[in-house]
Amino acid sequence: MQSSGGSGSGSSSPYAILVAAIVFAILILIGYILFLSYPQDGYYNAMLYTGIIAIVVALGVYLGSALSRGQTLGMAAVGAFWFGIAMLLGADLTTPNSAFGSTASAYDFAPRVLLLIITLILAIVGIAGSWWQSSARKVVEHRESEREQWRRSTGVVAPQAGDSAYPPTHPK
Repeated sequence: MQSSGGSGSGSSSPYAILVAAIVFAILILIGYILFLSYPQDGYYNAMLYTGIIAIVVALGVYLGSALSRGQTLGMAAVGAFWFGIAMLLGADLTTPNSAFGSTASAYDFAPRVLLLIITLILAIVGIAGSWWQSSARKVVEHRESEREQWRRSTGVVAPQAGDSAYPPTHPK
């Protein structure tokens, strides 16, 4: 529920959509270059490095989304994060055993399990962060609805964006 105070935007900014598209284009380009660079090990290094880069980019975009009012950058960060998790799982589960340094025909268990544990911990952190953000949004929505009810009961008008009744925040 949006208040008339304009604390958020119902539609996404075209600049946010452009930045999200640029983020995904960069991730795809980096992944493509890495996949061309590492075919010798069953693409293990390409998947691993692409996953790590995607998670780092996701963190950067998520922190940058705090500066924007829309949710497009936050959704782009979530998409980049889960893309990184998928690449890390792909590196762990689909690459040949020789990519983990094993020369024997037996399954080399320890490095795969370590990578899987690290990936699952990152995925759990991502799920917990999404749950936390969702519950925080519900609290804000509840607070906004209570504020709107209070305004209706007292007759207080919500401040508008260009309202001259309020002093400027940065006097000259």
